[in-house]
Amino acid sequence: MESSKLKRTLKHILGGVRKAIEDFSMLKTGDHIAVGVSGGKDSITLLNALNELKKYGIYDFNLSAITVDMGFSGTSPDYYSSIEKFCTDNRINFFLETTSISSIVFSSREEKNPCSLCSNMRRGALANKCREIGANILALGHHKEDLVDTFLMSLFYENRLNTYQPVTYMDRSEITVIRPLLYVEEADILFVSNYLQLPLVESACPINKKTKREEIKLLLKEISYTLPNARDSIFSAIMNPDRASIFREDKSNKENSFKKE
Repeated sequence: MESSKLKRTLKHILGGVRKAIEDFSMLKTGDHIAVGVSGGKDSITLLNALNELKKYGIYDFNLSAITVDMGFSGTSPDYYSSIEKFCTDNRINFFLETTSISSIVFSSREEKNPCSLCSNMRRGALANKCREIGANILALGHHKEDLVDTFLMSLFYENRLNTYQPVTYMDRSEITVIRPLLYVEEADILFVSNYLQLPLVESACPINKKTKREEIKLLLKEISYTLPNARDSIFSAIMNPDRASIFREDKSNKENSFKKE
């Protein structure tokens, strides 16, 4: 029973990744993709999925994994050894980038809301490593629920309608960022990562599970008790911007209304 469920779930994940790649033209023949592997279930599942697609010969690309050591206390040189072993066993190039991001964010800057700065600095470190190893594409493990969470975070904390893009070109580094798990649900990722015993490394961040993103997740969980399809509805609205009917102030008419006859 569990075996058949695994096959179905793997099929859903691989199918979702292929759909995202095709819908948003994420890849072309000969690309070198580097997956940013944090140690969490999402990024290692993405790495595994891309490796499976590569083995099947569905796409022709080079594949690497980059893990950024943020410099949190408690991490040792072998903290990410399980990820390195997974990559070695699957013939995936593995690169560990050591940084001092944690001390900059938490000590030097003493950020009250450090997640944004930390994320930007980590992405910068990943992009720099991509250039160093000759990778032109950086793949991140954001999934379907992340898209919705980011949208609501932007709405409630930034007063704007915004979320991450499936494909983003970073001008400074000349690296293209892709998010192939866009259509994949977190429950499928959790099941596969547990069943396959993919190497997971617990985050050493001192505010792990205490962020605004976690607050949004809890809020959506509460809403879903009353509206079970709430998350799917928000996702559908994001993915179909042509349906949007948002109030916009017509500044030209406003200016004209104050003009003298």
